[in-house]
Amino acid sequence: MDQNKLDQTSPGSEQERLNARRRLLKGGLGLAPVSMTMVSRPVLAGTETCQGPTGFQSAPPSRVGATPSCTVGKCKGPDQWSGIAKSSYPNACGDRSFATAFNDNRKFSTLSLYKAIKNDFAAFPNESATDKAMARKLAAAYLNSLNGSTFPMSVTQVQQFWQGYLSKSYRPGGFGTTWTTTTQFQNYVNYVMTA
Repeated sequence: MDQNKLDQTSPGSEQERLNARRRLLKGGLGLAPVSMTMVSRPVLAGTETCQGPTGFQSAPPSRVGATPSCTVGKCKGPDQWSGIAKSSYPNACGDRSFATAFNDNRKFSTLSLYKAIKNDFAAFPNESATDKAMARKLAAAYLNSLNGSTFPMSVTQVQQFWQGYLSKSYRPGGFGTTWTTTTQFQNYVNYVMTA
């Protein structure tokens, strides 16, 4: 077909088509805020949820329907995990070494997760009670994150937390103030492990 015939049969000029597209775009963008409002959820609707490590996550998240909670029974502290046979640990990781689980062998390199949960640090008499308590709680946090529970930290976040604890330099969620004291780490772990 001849290009001249196409130009003659096309409806309107090029300028008219551009104007029509602009009108369509303006109409669509004008309705976007209305559409977004119709499908949004209340931002602070949830209650009784485990909290994540960032400031933004510390507000209860928006949820539709029932709100999951650590108290439902899936998030466990070290004492609850201690009563479970290591063969029942998620991903069969009871015999996994603490160093392997946390990608860090600066402390407790030969300790198993199971022994950490059981508070069996006999092979590490020179380590501080504070470090042992933190390792025990983070071993439970690691198992919770593997367990598919509503625990607020992923495996990677738990690993990064331990590494940050050892180096005394951790920024929750990569934002905000860098934690540098043992107390800051303890307070947060005690907060999320209260189930």
